[in-house]
Amino acid sequence: AQDLELALTGPQADDLRAQLEVTEGWGRTPMSFAAQLGDVRKLRALQQTGANVQVMWLDKYPLAWWVLDSRSTEAMRWCLAQAGVQVDAPFGDLQETLLLDAIERDDLPMTELLLNAGADVHLQDDPGLYPVGAARSRAMQALLLAHGAREDEMARAGAKVALCLPHGDPFDTERRPEWLLGCTP
Repeated sequence: AQDLELALTGPQADDLRAQLEVTEGWGRTPMSFAAQLGDVRKLRALQQTGANVQVMWLDKYPLAWWVLDSRSTEAMRWCLAQAGVQVDAPFGDLQETLLLDAIERDDLPMTELLLNAGADVHLQDDPGLYPVGAARSRAMQALLLAHGAREDEMARAGAKVALCLPHGDPFDTERRPEWLLGCTP
């Protein structure tokens, strides 16, 4: 981070500033890389130099999506404090949210941060999956229920988790009676 800060203010700063929005082969910018690392100091240095905080990857995924990948709650706090960033803004083909992605990653600290930042525990994605239905652990379910999620939003996959059965595919809508096998009274 210190090297980046020095480079962005040093003799070649103008050349580097001209490259702030350049993308590599996968379409990522320097800001995307800093977000993926969860490095707040680098994010601040790039922002102060003029990098776009509202950058979208593949025209679908916001910078906060990369921050989720880093698992850095400090970087997420920084990201959510930026102008124009909305905690519940849908993205991607399935209209996912930051909360749903954090839940699917079973990232309890990030999920709690997003909930405390105002993420809607009842907001469904495009296929109709509720956040509590996406939970992959009982600890995640408990956190979501403590923040107002309802048990009837769990659906089949969530019920399996609550019953300590394998999670399976949350989009599997085929009714199979064996999903309750092994269930104790």
